[in-house]
Amino acid sequence: MKKVFLFFVGLFLITFSLSFAAQKADQSSEKVEVSDINTEHLVHTKILYDEIYDIDISEGHYRASV
Repeated sequence: MKKVFLFFVGLFLITFSLSFAAQKADQSSEKVEVSDINTEHLVHTKILYDEIYDIDISEGHYRASV
């Protein structure tokens, strides 16, 4: 009986965490701004990180020197 209960609690926690992650992804995608600039060619860029600091794992925030 305990195994069945733990299974359902685990299943609930996994489902809840996945829905929370999907909700966070939807919120972050809303912040993207669309540019009105049309170009005739595709430009590729690379970012070279010098340093990543002030990492907050609980909030998922960090600062970076590029």
